[in-house]
Amino acid sequence: MVSLTVTDDDLDSGSDSKSINVTNVAPSVAAVSGPSSGVRLFTQTSRPASPIRDRPILGRSSGILATGNTQTGSGSPGAVSASHVYTTNGTYTVTLTVTDDDSGSDSKTRNITITSTAVIGGVLQIGGDGGNDQIDIKPSGAG
Repeated sequence: MVSLTVTDDDLDSGSDSKSINVTNVAPSVAAVSGPSSGVRLFTQTSRPASPIRDRPILGRSSGILATGNTQTGSGSPGAVSASHVYTTNGTYTVTLTVTDDDSGSDSKTRNITITSTAVIGGVLQIGGDGGNDQIDIKPSGAG
């Protein structure tokens, strides 16, 4: 309930009251950052691309829980990142869901493609099968 009373120079006054409904504004996350490709058996980490925004209801603090998709990894309260080791080649969806303490939420997704080998940051990464892997390297042009 909001009340307003107005008094003029002659000390005449008038007042009115209205009920208002304050609703939650859901938090927002811009995007999920992390690699778009990786090598199996190497840890891949994803996190929010920018700060998570939440506008709490007046008089309350903002409480946010950010989690990753349980298929690809999981975060924990306050961690706001998720890491996962993929064991099979393929394209996977990474989902970041942010939920505030008023049950408002926002989700963003992105894909990551996992292969058995890749050059990442100038480094050759080779993902075996987790067993007794043997890697043979031959110089190009060698017979």
